[in-house]
Amino acid sequence: MKRFMMVLMAAVLVLAAGTAMAATATSVFAVSATVQPTCSISTGATAIAFGTYDPLSATPLDGSGTVSFRCTRNTLYWTYIPGPWTIAGPVPADVLSMNFYSDAAYTALYSTGKVGGGTASPNNAPQTVTYYGRIPANQYVAEGAYSQNFTFTVEY
Repeated sequence: MKRFMMVLMAAVLVLAAGTAMAATATSVFAVSATVQPTCSISTGATAIAFGTYDPLSATPLDGSGTVSFRCTRNTLYWTYIPGPWTIAGPVPADVLSMNFYSDAAYTALYSTGKVGGGTASPNNAPQTVTYYGRIPANQYVAEGAYSQNFTFTVEY
C-alpha cells in the first residue's frame, strides 16, 4: 500500500509540473448573422359561409372569418384581399356583389392592394386578423348556388 501511495504521489507531481509549465495562444474570431424580414401564414384564412341570401330582403347578409400570421419583429407588412369582390353564380351573368371590411361595424373597407405605410410587426408572435364580409341587400340575381375563392394577402 505504501508503494502504491508513492507511485500515486509521483504521478500527481508530474502532472502538476506539466500544468505549471503550460502556455496558451488565443485567436479572436467574429460571428455574424443576418435576419431577413419575413412573414408567414400560421393559420389559414377561414371561409365565410353566408348561408341563404334573400334578394327580396332589405337586410344585408353579414359574415366574418379570421387568419393568423407571424412576421419578424419590426417588419413592415400590409394585409389586403384582392378584388374583384363578387361571388360567381350558376349563370356567368349572375354575380353577387359583396364587400370586405376590417371592422365589425362594416364601416372601413378592407384594402384590395398594398396601400399606405404598412404596419410594423410588434413582435414575432402570431397576429390574428378578423375580416368581415357583407352581401348588400336587394340584388337582382337568379336562384342557385354562388361561390368564389378569395386570397388573404400579407405583403412585406
